[in-house]
Amino acid sequence: MKAGRARQTKGHSPRVALAGKDRNSKHPFQASKARSNMINEIKNKIHTLVQKYEQGKEVYRTSRFNETQVRNEFLDPLFEILGWDIRNIAGKNTNEREVLLEEPLKANAASHTKKPDYTFRLFGERKFFLEAKKPCVHIDRKDNIWK
Repeated sequence: MKAGRARQTKGHSPRVALAGKDRNSKHPFQASKARSNMINEIKNKIHTLVQKYEQGKEVYRTSRFNETQVRNEFLDPLFEILGWDIRNIAGKNTNEREVLLEEPLKANAASHTKKPDYTFRLFGERKFFLEAKKPCVHIDRKDNIWK
């Protein structure tokens, strides 16, 4: 990704590059304004997700609201807003995808396989993992980390 350009995937918000001048812009201010508008749009979408949670948190914090619902209602939309291709809209092969769901991992041959809910990658290299939990789970307890 070149500085000053946003990376766009079909149907998704672009991942934002905050530095540099847009080559297609006749004036640096236009690129800056477009970038600012994009950032404001992203903030507004995230704010909408937060409001949705706040309005329904009594239901979301019960055991009836499960992990799959958390992923569908909040996590997938959040990372799509941030420009990650969660659903592989780009149609990439597994080894080229930005996000893998429940990728089997082993620390070593003797350990059990772990499957984080999300593996986020750039250029095929793992950058971070996300383990989703329903809101009623206390994530500060060690026994809830890999369940």
